[in-house]
Amino acid sequence: MTSAIFLDRDGTLNEQAPPHEHVTTREQFRFLPGVLDALAFLAQNSERRIAIVTNQSCIGRGTATRAQVDALHAWMVGQIESAGGRVDGLYICPHRFEDACRCRKPGPGMFLDAAREMGVDLGRSVIVGNTITDMIAARCASVRECYLSLAGWPYEHPPPDEGDAYTVTGDLSDAARLIVARERRV
Repeated sequence: MTSAIFLDRDGTLNEQAPPHEHVTTREQFRFLPGVLDALAFLAQNSERRIAIVTNQSCIGRGTATRAQVDALHAWMVGQIESAGGRVDGLYICPHRFEDACRCRKPGPGMFLDAAREMGVDLGRSVIVGNTITDMIAARCASVRECYLSLAGWPYEHPPPDEGDAYTVTGDLSDAARLIVARERRV
């Protein structure tokens, strides 16, 4: 059984939209600095699967269709692959917070689906995200190696000190170097 590197989308891979708005088009989508290089580095230096896990309530709210979000993701994956990276799985929660579904982070549903569909050992997997919600979802799914990226940290104050619950990194590039370094030591 293999392990995976789970990545949040908004605020980890691309610039986060303003509050109560969503990134739903190519024109709105901007990769954060260094992300494409970091993804290429992970693809070349890690044997782990790479999967994106993203809440996309814009679908449930009716501000975008599933087809629009899927088209954006197809374009995004194409950009990642053109830069030398890869995406082995992409998991979307289309629900609103109010729907109380099992897949919306901080719930573990997308991680559990990825584990089943991709044959992933969650206990040996990692997450890179930009919110505490990402960290909670990963922990609920038994992912123990968690990286909180400050590149897309959506708050003015620093993240709460959670002891060893996660490692704070400046961005995906920092997290990628740590992931690969730890992988090589094991």
